[in-house]
Amino acid sequence: MIWRRLKKSTPEQEKEFKENLEKENVGIKDFVALLVSAFFVLILPCILILGGIGLLLLWAFGAL
Repeated sequence: MIWRRLKKSTPEQEKEFKENLEKENVGIKDFVALLVSAFFVLILPCILILGGIGLLLLWAFGAL
């Protein structure tokens, strides 16, 4: 269902997007900020959740 709602972009829209992206001039500080925020928002919670599930399983099977 969701695939039917997605619209294909036209070549004009793609060209405009690429031009806007080139105009923005993303620097190294922005890239580092992006990586740090991705770590705190995505990677760290995943590690904590998987670690918690692992500890729960160890406790449940008597390994702890």
